[in-house]
Amino acid sequence: MDSGPARAPPPDPAPYGNCFGCAPGNMKGLRLTFRHDEAGRIHTDVCLGRDFESFPGIIHGGIVATVLDEVLARASLHVHRVPAMTVGLRLRYVKVMKTGQPYVAVAEVQSRDGELVRLSGRLESPVEGLVAAADATFMLLDAERMDAARHGLPEETLESFKRYMREVT
Repeated sequence: MDSGPARAPPPDPAPYGNCFGCAPGNMKGLRLTFRHDEAGRIHTDVCLGRDFESFPGIIHGGIVATVLDEVLARASLHVHRVPAMTVGLRLRYVKVMKTGQPYVAVAEVQSRDGELVRLSGRLESPVEGLVAAADATFMLLDAERMDAARHGLPEETLESFKRYMREVT
C-alpha cells in the first residue's frame, strides 16, 4: 500500500504505559525501538538474551510473535496516526530465532477497509534470512471507538489513550 511520501512518525506511545514490547521503563520487556524508511515500512532491530528462551539457545515462539505484533502495530500507527489493536495474527515460523543473535523485524500496511487494517511483517536474520512471517488484521482505535469501549476497559487504559491522543492531534 502506498502511504505517500515519507513523513515523521507520530509521537511514541511507549511512555503512555508499561508495554511489554516497547516501553523503555519495563525492565522485563523487550524495549523495542522503531525506525521508518522512505517506503513507509517500520523496522526494529532485536537481539534477545536467555530471559526470552524456550529451550537453551532458542527464543520462545511467543516472543517471536510479540516482536512481530509490535512492529505491525507500529506500522499501522505510522500510516494511520491512531493506535490499533490486534484482532488477528497469523504466523509462519521458518527457522528458530537464536539467543544473542541480531535480527530485524519489518512491517508494512497492505490495505485498509474502514476500521480494519491489514498488514504484513517478517523477522529476518542478516545471516540466515527469513525466520518468521506474519499477516495481521488490526482495528484502529480512534477516540470514538475508545469511548464506545469504555465499559470494557480499565480506567487507566482509557486515561493513557486520552493522553496519547492529545499528543497526536
